[in-house]
Amino acid sequence: MKNKILILNNEILRRRKIFNDENDELLEDIKQVLREKRKILTPRERKVLHRRFYKRQDLETVGRELGVTRERIRQIEAKGLERLYED
Repeated sequence: MKNKILILNNEILRRRKIFNDENDELLEDIKQVLREKRKILTPRERKVLHRRFYKRQDLETVGRELGVTRERIRQIEAKGLERLYED
């Protein structure tokens, strides 16, 4: 599972489109990890990751809804995925 989180994080860092048919299995695995380990995330990380992976919202949309920039959402997402990977 850690390898899958790392792969997804690398995909995000390379700014590749992650929400496509090719990554559906990977995204389902990430959702499973989020359900199992959500307590290790901050409330903000949970909110961002939920919107990104369950609602499949883009960075811009999540940022607008939370009142921050898309770059800040990217940072929060990366930190949350890193926290999941490290645990």
